Amino acid sequence: MRFRLLLILISMVTLLSACNRYSFSVNENEVYAPVSLFTNYSFADSSLGSCVDQHLRSISADSADDLAVLNCSNAGIVLLDGIEVFSRIEQLSLSDNNLTNVDALLQLVNLSYLDLRGNTEIDCAVARQLQTVLDGTVFIPQQCN
Repeated sequence: MRFRLLLILISMVTLLSACNRYSFSVNENEVYAPVSLFTNYSFADSSLGSCVDQHLRSISADSADDLAVLNCSNAGIVLLDGIEVFSRIEQLSLSDNNLTNVDALLQLVNLSYLDLRGNTEIDCAVARQLQTVLDGTVFIPQQCN
């Protein structure tokens, strides 16, 4: 009898964990509702938007503060407008994109790692300013060295 009860309990836990993206109700009373993902942001650059969306889903982020590491290398990104919403980013890789203006990164004061290598059209004055302002490792394009 105990074995049967244990088997039923394990089965129910397994079934409920498989439904972690759905709410669960008993007698019309919601017992479980999954945390909704953070979506209160927009980007002018769809490539940046796709990269951020993917990272937010992979960490099940429910706020902008949850995003600490973002790797958007080789993503075809041209514009960074809107990235300042994610002010808690600590590590950001934007290597080998098509960036020209990186002023928005000056607002990300928590950055301890930034990679901008391979962005051949970047404004070198701002790239050098990022090296000075940010307390951490900043890789700038070769033409800016």
